[in-house]
Amino acid sequence: PLKLYCYTFFQKTINMETFDIDQTLISTCKFPLHEHRLKFLRFCILAHREQTRKYTGELYIAHCIDVANLVYTNVYGNDDLIEIAFGHDLIEDTSVVATQLLEVLLHCGYNIHRATWILHGIVLLTDKFISNVYPNLNRSTRKELESIRLSKIEPNILCVKICDNLSNMPSIWYHDKDFYLTYRNEALIKLKYIHLKYSTNLRLWPYLEKLVNLLEEKITKENW
Repeated sequence: PLKLYCYTFFQKTINMETFDIDQTLISTCKFPLHEHRLKFLRFCILAHREQTRKYTGELYIAHCIDVANLVYTNVYGNDDLIEIAFGHDLIEDTSVVATQLLEVLLHCGYNIHRATWILHGIVLLTDKFISNVYPNLNRSTRKELESIRLSKIEPNILCVKICDNLSNMPSIWYHDKDFYLTYRNEALIKLKYIHLKYSTNLRLWPYLEKLVNLLEEKITKENW
């Protein structure tokens, strides 16, 4: 698949229909699109091309771009978080594997340091406690173990995960009130472990603190 992806995008053999979709999606980006980022974004669009959102039917990559927009407007000082944000579901939800992803990032023009950092972030945000690996654990147990793991990752990468929650919850709340209660409780468990990890030191990470407070406020008020 990697050769096909690179051939399709980097040799410019895309059909007009795909190009139009790309342009529509790209126009929704609030963040700057330099040459490397634009190449990687278009790769992500292709990797997710057959996936749609459960409730709305919109292209799944629109969610990934929304997460990146939230990161861009709420977290400052680490430009590559944008790439981690719109690529956060590549390994979890597509056929792309980590070794391929590193090669793609290098092909897009990122140096080895930046490419490795972006890959590191995406790997950390990929669920580890999944049902086919832990078939004897129920969803609630797996999600709690995932929350414990996520609370220990780098604070700036954790910001991306909270932006993922902020992007997902409005659609779930509007379309599926029953599942919203489950997702809401899972988000609260995640916040609990973040508070346990950082205790009174959360203020030392102002962007994480801001997003934690925002998610807590929206959950409490159901202000979606």
